[in-house]
Amino acid sequence: MLNAELHRTGISVTVIAPGLFRTSMPEQFRDSRVNEGSPYAKAFAAIRNGNGAIMERAGDPDQVARAIEDCMRASAPPVRIVVGADAVEMEAEARRSSPQEYADLLRDYVAGLSA
Repeated sequence: MLNAELHRTGISVTVIAPGLFRTSMPEQFRDSRVNEGSPYAKAFAAIRNGNGAIMERAGDPDQVARAIEDCMRASAPPVRIVVGADAVEMEAEARRSSPQEYADLLRDYVAGLSA
């Protein structure tokens, strides 16, 4: 939408939709805590405890950097770029599913974190 609004000004807007990439963020989770009374406590603990396995599958962050650079150098940049195998799969799932099915899938995933 922003791209359409700014088109006449000569400004292009691209959404970069990255998946999970190896960064230092998971290291920050190790020392972070959520109040035990928080409704997010179980989900946060599950994410923190599962980070090792998740990060083994994470992509190279240089992929995102290259996508941004390619976009910046393009004479006609795309409106949306999905980067990373997991993001591509989620995008495909969103397109295969009805909005309700996709919302249910995401709710089930988050509910599984809190189980």
